[in-house]
Amino acid sequence: FDTFHSRLIEGNTVDTKPEFRQPAIDHAWNWFEYHANQRLMMIRFYLTIGAATATGVGYLWIANQFFLSCMLSLVGVITSICFMRLDRRVAVLLRIGEEALKRQQTALAVSLGAKEFEICRLADELRTSGGRRKFAHPFTYGENFRLLFSTAAIAFAGMFVADLFQLLGCVRT
Repeated sequence: FDTFHSRLIEGNTVDTKPEFRQPAIDHAWNWFEYHANQRLMMIRFYLTIGAATATGVGYLWIANQFFLSCMLSLVGVITSICFMRLDRRVAVLLRIGEEALKRQQTALAVSLGAKEFEICRLADELRTSGGRRKFAHPFTYGENFRLLFSTAAIAFAGMFVADLFQLLGCVRT
């Protein structure tokens, strides 16, 4: 979450009137829910595309079609990088929704006198302490997704290089 967006959110300190609190909470929740669902649909789509691409690369490698395997591996690298960039964008949009929810949850907690309704803040505090992680697991969705995209991109890049070696005759099979 970059500093531009955090400054944008911090600068908006409009206090929600009680009669607008529920519509504000609903709006923030709908925003968050829409982008969270979009993120999960994107991951499912990536898994399908990535698995099909990996299957194609493997099949072409076994069939000694190194040029086609090389090109498909390159598509896999590019696809993984593109999906990683899309996920970063959606993560920013989710964080904006979380910040809006956090403000409304704070207002709700103050009006009810019950801190347990500051769910977003409590989740952040549980995860970190003094700027450091309290525990290594569980990882966030974003961390897991970046690991997935990075690992796949490296694997596709490895196959790309292996195919190039085969095409250039550097390796005999």
